[in-house]
Amino acid sequence: MLTKLLICGLTLSLTLNAAPSITKKPIREQHTITIDTDKVVGEIYNLWDVRVINVPELWGEPGFAEMMQATSKHANYIVNVRSLGGTHSGACEWFKGVDEDGEPITDFAPFIEYMKAQKRVGFTPWIILDNVPWGMAKSQERHFYGQCHPPEDFDLWFKYVRDFVQALVDEFGLEEVSTWRFRVGTEPDLYPKHWAGTKEEYFKHYDYTVAAVESVIAEPRIGPGNTLMWSGAQKSKKGRWGFEILRHCAEGTNYYTGETGTRIEFFAHSVYAWNPKPFNFEKGMKKSRQELAKYPQLEHVLLEVHEYGELMECLSKGDALSNTEFFVGLYAHTVDIAYQYDVRRVYNWDHHLGMVYTWEQITPGLFQPWTKVMDCLEEIKDGERVQVKKGAQKEIKYGAISAWKDGALYVLAYSHHDNANQPFENDITLTLAGERIAASQTWSIDEKLLDQNNGVYIHQLYKDIEAEGIERTDTGFNFDIQRNLERRYGQIKDVDTDVFFHGTKESAAPEDKNRIAASAIAKKNLKKYQKMGEMAQVRSGEIVKISGQKLQLKLNFQGSGVRFLKFLPTPATTQ
Repeated sequence: MLTKLLICGLTLSLTLNAAPSITKKPIREQHTITIDTDKVVGEIYNLWDVRVINVPELWGEPGFAEMMQATSKHANYIVNVRSLGGTHSGACEWFKGVDEDGEPITDFAPFIEYMKAQKRVGFTPWIILDNVPWGMAKSQERHFYGQCHPPEDFDLWFKYVRDFVQALVDEFGLEEVSTWRFRVGTEPDLYPKHWAGTKEEYFKHYDYTVAAVESVIAEPRIGPGNTLMWSGAQKSKKGRWGFEILRHCAEGTNYYTGETGTRIEFFAHSVYAWNPKPFNFEKGMKKSRQELAKYPQLEHVLLEVHEYGELMECLSKGDALSNTEFFVGLYAHTVDIAYQYDVRRVYNWDHHLGMVYTWEQITPGLFQPWTKVMDCLEEIKDGERVQVKKGAQKEIKYGAISAWKDGALYVLAYSHHDNANQPFENDITLTLAGERIAASQTWSIDEKLLDQNNGVYIHQLYKDIEAEGIERTDTGFNFDIQRNLERRYGQIKDVDTDVFFHGTKESAAPEDKNRIAASAIAKKNLKKYQKMGEMAQVRSGEIVKISGQKLQLKLNFQGSGVRFLKFLPTPATTQ
């Protein structure tokens, strides 16, 4: 069976090797969190139900759709990146030339089948309108992510996109496709790896693309490519112009219509944490809100994150942090900030449990620890989110998400340090206050814990692999569980960038006995690792009493992790 790379899609202009983290002396901090159970500040909306894949053609392979269904937790939508051609592999090249009337000759039938496969297993497709096909491009220069130049003829590009969307409507119906999302490209301010044109050329490209979609769908759900947001404020030597997209859409002259403004339904960023550098997500989201607030006509625009993950794990030879408790604390912190700044979705690249050379080796049912945070959020989805106050932050990041649902109060408390090699302990005094808490004198508590010793299986998996005599080789670029196995114990090395990321040669996926053996151990011990991957139940029905109109608990965190608590009012007769 054909083997392909599932491309990471990371912002790999940042391919500096991470400096080894120096383990500091253990730190211990004490903090307070107070929850005002009477003050509702929002709801627990779903921001985690999206999965991204940037090799759409894999959906044409037998069994792939079923594998994606089995390895996608809580995902309802599939984002299809690089749907229109311009790839290194030559895939998705639906443009076949121009007829005598100047109309594009196309064949979208294979892509229609990919979308049918997604729908067959319960996903709703979302479409990324990139790249420009090779036969339509202004230049044939190859960049890191393929053909990244604008079209030579924007009118021809308009017709190509129009015909593409019309083909979707013809197959699936206008009513349904009108609910799908369309995004115009990926990281247009990442020059030249994702966009090798100018800022102005991208604005023109955006306007023509939006107009093409609007020619088929009256009010499409469409927005620009996700812009860069590392270090919180889009800083680099060449500068970033991502926020200028907002000004163009609000006040600029539309290149296609000649009128003021362009449709924009969402504005998104790429946000990666750099271990051990500070994760400035809050700073970045605050700035984004300030930029959006400059344009009253964009009040409806959703703020989102379309690429998210822990970047430096990919570029170092250390363990893949997405498999550990580190990413649990990081993800909980991210969701907390997302709710505070009304970030409507976070596309987590670490959802790629199947990102391997040969996806047939995937181990369904072996989920990463951070997905337990999704489980907790799924349990309280649509609940009434209440106000959380906390003391000043020191070295440790901490906080809580709290909500009422079906008469119970839920609290997802977390603790995290940006340096994965920094041992720490955090003692939090949690106080629940308000009339809704004081209304009952006794409460029962259920509590689950996930930290380095509870809910994480990867450390034991490494021990089991090495106990079988499989030696660690550390060939670099660890990402998720499967890739971590093949990189930690495999022998894939010295592969050029084009082959490594885009699978243009079969030699990019050599058979490797160690890698296959390591994967086999993961499957053999699946039930053990699944059990180890469950959160620890530390309280079940424990009764506590109100004191001074408040309820107070002590929570201890030893390293990154989360505690998930459920409080239920308990009648006195049950004491």
